[in-house]
Amino acid sequence: MRKMGLLFCIFCLMMLYGCGKTDPRFADEYNCYEKKEIITFEQPTELDRGVTYTTKLYDPDHFLLLEISNEMTGSDVDDWKWAYRIKELDTEKGQLLDAEFPEVNVMNALNLEIASNDYYTVIVDKVNREIYIYDKENAMLGSKGLDEIEGFTDASFDDEGDFLRVVCDDEMIYILAEGDSDKSVLCLLNFDLQVVYCEETDGERRLCNNRDSGCAIAVANNGDYRFYKYNAKRKKLEEERQMKCQWLACRDECIIDGNDKYDYYYTNLGTNGNIQWEENNLIGVKNGTPYCVLDAREFGFSDNAIFFPDREGGFIVEDWGKKGTTTFWHLEKSNNGTLLKSNKTVMTIAGLGISAEIRELIYGFNNSSKDYFIEIEDYEEQKDQENDARNSLYVDLIEGNKVDGILLFKMPKEKCIQNGMLADLNQYFEQSGAVSKDSFVDSVMNGMEADDGKIYSVYTGFQLGGQFCRSDFEIENLSDYCTPNSERLLYADGDPVRMLSNMLRYSKSRYIDTKNTEVHLDDEFKKELMLMKMQAESSLIGDEDYAELLIRDGRADVLMEKIEFPYAYFFYEFLFQSRIHTIGNQNRAVIIPNLTEMGICADSANKEGMYEFLDYIFSASNYYDNKLGITDFPVLKSALEDRRKEMTMKQAYEDSMGNEVLPHSFDYGVGEISYEFKGVSDEDYMSLQKMIDEAEYIEPMDNRYMDPILDEASGYFAGKIDLEKAVANMENRLKIALNE
Repeated sequence: MRKMGLLFCIFCLMMLYGCGKTDPRFADEYNCYEKKEIITFEQPTELDRGVTYTTKLYDPDHFLLLEISNEMTGSDVDDWKWAYRIKELDTEKGQLLDAEFPEVNVMNALNLEIASNDYYTVIVDKVNREIYIYDKENAMLGSKGLDEIEGFTDASFDDEGDFLRVVCDDEMIYILAEGDSDKSVLCLLNFDLQVVYCEETDGERRLCNNRDSGCAIAVANNGDYRFYKYNAKRKKLEEERQMKCQWLACRDECIIDGNDKYDYYYTNLGTNGNIQWEENNLIGVKNGTPYCVLDAREFGFSDNAIFFPDREGGFIVEDWGKKGTTTFWHLEKSNNGTLLKSNKTVMTIAGLGISAEIRELIYGFNNSSKDYFIEIEDYEEQKDQENDARNSLYVDLIEGNKVDGILLFKMPKEKCIQNGMLADLNQYFEQSGAVSKDSFVDSVMNGMEADDGKIYSVYTGFQLGGQFCRSDFEIENLSDYCTPNSERLLYADGDPVRMLSNMLRYSKSRYIDTKNTEVHLDDEFKKELMLMKMQAESSLIGDEDYAELLIRDGRADVLMEKIEFPYAYFFYEFLFQSRIHTIGNQNRAVIIPNLTEMGICADSANKEGMYEFLDYIFSASNYYDNKLGITDFPVLKSALEDRRKEMTMKQAYEDSMGNEVLPHSFDYGVGEISYEFKGVSDEDYMSLQKMIDEAEYIEPMDNRYMDPILDEASGYFAGKIDLEKAVANMENRLKIALNE
């Protein structure tokens, strides 16, 4: 698969963390918390020589910071040393109190684990396999080698790469270790470092963040999680409760022991299947029923926010911010109801499979707006079938009494316009304090404007789609390619259904003329179907990962593709070894809006509030900070100009927001082919700019017309029906759909 540089890799890695989707009820105390900042730490950049790593808090007045820094003692990397310090925060005095800690010669900050209570601090050095105990005066009371602990075998814990976590309550130290084997070891030590209990068992375990004395242990076996605690004698495990929610995976920090209100808590970091955050809620579970206690993002926290219980019914939040900071917050219980909604006008934005980008923007807006609060209504979460969800949303749009903003992904935009459901946004641009129509890339604004001059939707980013080919390539007669066992291929794709789907989606009225209710499946269309079937049967065709290899070898002339990340364009040029262009659609690329495409409902009573939300999105600071999809082209001219500078830079420069941007290399490739960009030339970038300038927006073909064509074509490709019969069936079904 393609690799798109460090930034995109980090994004993908973040998405790997997740839990199974739940359908929690809203708790009575939903979001009834008051947010107070404890402290913010600036994190060094990757170019710095030091790293700062923070530990977990155990109450709002006392927590531990583990700071890692290094001093260059010579040019050899092996000479680097990492100095560790324990720091304690006194919020009343506003001071960070230093505590000395022995220097340890390791290269990875994550090789230390730390835990604390009111009396002791416990440090485990995983590299040197040593445990240290400090008192509240920061004096070291003793240390012990992990290998000296009876039952703590090498088989259970091999090196620093294995999982190890330490937690302590008022009486005991709990160490959980998992190695490469299926075994896990749980050891209980007293603060004299004597073993009280040690057990090796099968199954995955997690030590849970707890409010009271006595650490809870969650044990997973085939996805069935159970909570245990040690009894007063500390000699055996006793089962307390079972977790009945569906969990696919979960970070250990996400599990929180319960109280008199809930059996346990966890942080829901689910995905919607498209490698995007779906929700970041604190869930409380009582008798197997999940309740949404609060939504972290509605408080302005990032997707990386992790909750830890305090001792008064509230929570500490460790939030890894977007700007290289870690901020600790305290959420105290409040009796004032849902604070974020109080005295605000509530609006609703609805859609199908609402993206992470738009959710983040909504959460930020809710925290910044003094007058408005937006609720999210994802109809796909209410219905099992996508068609049922779409129909339900469409009915609510017709009634005009539930929705203020509509996200148009998977919705029939043209049909919504024809039925008067979408408001004209020209009024927004006339009064906006953030942007004007001239602020947008010209081809994007041309695509947003309908034939009647009205603007029914806006979006924050776009991609370019098309059939990319050599600049000297022309299709004069498709039958020339319809030769069995030909050594040359037209399309570098082995899936005929996918090829046909891509060809149809942005074909405008070439095949289906909805305005005149006509079907045009002519001889040229039949030749294309024949070609796709022959190519699918050819031994030269591999799966989609080998499309670029076929082009490089000169076996294929056309690549159906989307340019999502800007460097993809230059990668295709690298493969074709000449300027590439699109065929079809008058040799123009197609503008494909990202998932944030949104309109305002014509019947909304809160248009001014929706205008304020659009201003929030397109204000310079928010638009640049959010990036709004790192694989998209920005819709604002100023942001696109910054993208040009980033791609062509040869030396450091400042972007339009005053941020320093450093030169960097960038790899993009597939399989055995990769290409390193160290900044493209101005001439090369102008070829991409020309494609952007000439691109056009084409309304995607409605699924009502796509599905009959693909359905009948699948039978033809599989050899179940001949070509003439398949096309005749398509025409009959399409005429019925058009008449409906």
